Amino acid sequence: MPLAFLRKMLTWERLPPPPASTPGRARRRWAALLLRPEPLPEAPPPSPARPARPGLLRLLLAPEPLPRDPPAPARRRGRWLAWLLFPERLDDR
Repeated sequence: MPLAFLRKMLTWERLPPPPASTPGRARRRWAALLLRPEPLPEAPPPSPARPARPGLLRLLLAPEPLPRDPPAPARRRGRWLAWLLFPERLDDR
């Protein structure tokens, strides 16, 4: 029994010859399959029943909606340049 099984597993498989076709046509078919638009399924009609409530696990493990951060206050542009080019005050010493 094991020897017959081993022989069956190790026999060469013979495949039928491929159908004859021109190489240009095969390339076009490959490109058409690759680049053609994918048909989308139709959207199901909306059900008139009440909307489903979220489950217990979704209530426990879902991310909480956080409030948005307030916008940062506007900064005066060119502060570093004004600091760099500010004239020295000799009177303060």
